[in-house]
Amino acid sequence: MSVLNPHVVSETTTTITIGWTALPDCGYRFSLDRKILSHTWDQTRTEARFSKPQDGLPHEYGVEPITVGTREYVTAS
Repeated sequence: MSVLNPHVVSETTTTITIGWTALPDCGYRFSLDRKILSHTWDQTRTEARFSKPQDGLPHEYGVEPITVGTREYVTAS
């Protein structure tokens, strides 16, 4: 079961835009063929545009939610 429900929004010969359902308090990491390309901390973002490799092969475009846990500190001298 997919949490983000990724889907193709639009596609040209050189780009593909994917969309997803936003999650609260998450940023997103973007990948092409499971190789990380970039990320955003904009939790309202619901689309990303990728440049398509021009090799004529199918490719996997990914979006993954990322979160930052609570910050913890230790004092030492």
